[in-house]
Amino acid sequence: MRLPIVAVSVELLDAPHYKGVKRCQLFHAYLECLREAGLIPLLIAPDSTPTELQQILGSVDGVLLSGGDDIDLSLTGGDAPLEACKPVPEAQQRSVMAMVNIAVERDIPLLGICLGMQSLGIAHGAVLNQHLPQHEQHTKGVEHSINVTASGKLKDAVGGEPFSILSYHHQGLDSVIPPLKVVATAGDGTIEAIELPDKEFVVGVQWHPEKTPASAATRALFASFADAVNRYRAKRVKQS
Repeated sequence: MRLPIVAVSVELLDAPHYKGVKRCQLFHAYLECLREAGLIPLLIAPDSTPTELQQILGSVDGVLLSGGDDIDLSLTGGDAPLEACKPVPEAQQRSVMAMVNIAVERDIPLLGICLGMQSLGIAHGAVLNQHLPQHEQHTKGVEHSINVTASGKLKDAVGGEPFSILSYHHQGLDSVIPPLKVVATAGDGTIEAIELPDKEFVVGVQWHPEKTPASAATRALFASFADAVNRYRAKRVKQS
């Protein structure tokens, strides 16, 4: 039996923030978590156009939006990046936003991590706080507890008890609007997870589950994502 395929976004490292030859980057931990869940990762060029992505996402069963640098709000009609920000290249941001829009439109299961969650939020009208000074230490990784605050796919996967996660971010969603729903927060009120309740599986998490692959929460989250991916694949195969 063929395993489901998941499209994975990749970082584009380019000037002015990175020197040398333009290159792509993805931490291998994402691939390990997907494979552990029985999924085949397919890395997507970070400058893929919407036309290319329409074709690519027509042949996959899920989408994982990986973490990375910062969103450039000026590309979506917002403020210019602050000095503390390291915005991703325009081509990468437009590509990721297209992945969000296509996946949501087609109800392809989607899991967004850190930058991926923020991209999901911005694509659906959320407000982004460009710099959280109290979170500067998060750029090196901070372990803390989060609370599941509402029912949904995340609660179905990990349960309703607080659990420990690893954060690496200095930006965060300040607020969301329907149809997005906040389903987990940190003790300081930081939004830690969002969902689109009317979709098969569209979940964004602010933390980095791939950094703790052996944790029960990470395994449960990826297993739940894999279940949705398998259901989507079965439906897609039946319709083909």
